[in-house]
Amino acid sequence: MINVTEKYKEYIKEERIFSLEDTIILKDDSQIPLTMSDVLAYSINSATSSDSTFDVGSVVAAKLSLTIDNTDERFEDVDLTDARISTKIGLLVEDSFEYVTKGIFYINSAQDSGDTIVIEAYDKILFLDLPYAESTLAYPATIREILQEACTHCGITLDTTTIGTGANYIVNSRPATDSLTFRDIVSYCGKILGKYAYISADQKLKFAWYEKSNSPYEITEQSSLTKNRSSMTITGARFGYTVTTVKEATEENKTAFVGTEGYVLTMEDNPLIQTEDMANKVMNILRSSVVGTIIRVYSLSCLSDPTIEAGDSIKVTDRKGRSF
Repeated sequence: MINVTEKYKEYIKEERIFSLEDTIILKDDSQIPLTMSDVLAYSINSATSSDSTFDVGSVVAAKLSLTIDNTDERFEDVDLTDARISTKIGLLVEDSFEYVTKGIFYINSAQDSGDTIVIEAYDKILFLDLPYAESTLAYPATIREILQEACTHCGITLDTTTIGTGANYIVNSRPATDSLTFRDIVSYCGKILGKYAYISADQKLKFAWYEKSNSPYEITEQSSLTKNRSSMTITGARFGYTVTTVKEATEENKTAFVGTEGYVLTMEDNPLIQTEDMANKVMNILRSSVVGTIIRVYSLSCLSDPTIEAGDSIKVTDRKGRSF
C-alpha cells in the first residue's frame, strides 16, 4: 500500500475529488501534460497471479488504459511511438491535492478514432520479454546474480533487498534458452524464492509474498460481493525438475513435494532446479514462505483508492457486519 497522510485516508471516504498530473514523455523526451479535462476514461490494472489460478513466481505487467479527448485535435500531430506516461493521481485533502505516484507506463498501442485516442500502456515488466539467449552470464551463478544480470540487460533496476532467503542459491548450469525469455527466468527465480515479482511505483523490480497485516486496508462498503464460505490454507507445494547426468548423458524427470496433501500448489518443471540437493534447498524455502499461507477467494466492486496495490492485505466487512 502506498503511504499517504492520515488526512488522505479520511478524505478518500468522503468527497473524493480527484485530479491527474500525468505526463506523456515522447521519444525525444519532450513532455505533454495530461489533466482531468484531457481524459475521458482512466484505469490501472495490476495483478500478482494469473486470472484463473493462484501462482507462485508470477511476473505480471501492470496495465494503464486511458482514453484522451482529442476533439480539439491537440494530439493530432503527436507521435506516440516509444512514448511513456508518468502517472500521478491526486485527491483533494482540505484545500489542496495530495498526489500518489503510480509509476511509469510504456505505450504499447494508441488507437485514433478521430475525437478520441485510446491508449494501452504497460510497466517495465515488458522489458523482460527479450530472448534469454542474449544473456552473457557465466554459470554456476546465484539467484541474485541471475536476477541482477537479467535486470541490467533489460534496463531495469533490481531491489536486491526483496530477494530474501534463496538469494545465494546456486544454479549449476545455464538452462536451455531456445524458447526462454528473461521474464521466464525471473519467474523461475520467483518460484524458487516462493514469491511473485512486480515493478514498484519507484520503478524497481521487487519480490514479495502475501503476508497478513496488523493494519490491513479496510473495505466496508461494496456494490457487489461474492466470496468463498471459508478460507483455505496452502498445505503443500509440488514442483518438477530434471536431473542431468553428463557422464552417462541421461536425463531423469523428478517431482519434489513439501508439506502435506490438501490444498497443494503445483508448479511446472523448473530448469533452474537441476539436482536433488538443489530441490531439497528449494523445498526448505517453500516450507517457510508458501506453505501455511491462508487465502480467501472473493470478488467485489467498491470505490477505487489509488493507494491500494496488488498483493495488499485487505479486510472486507459485508452488509451484515461479517469481516474476513
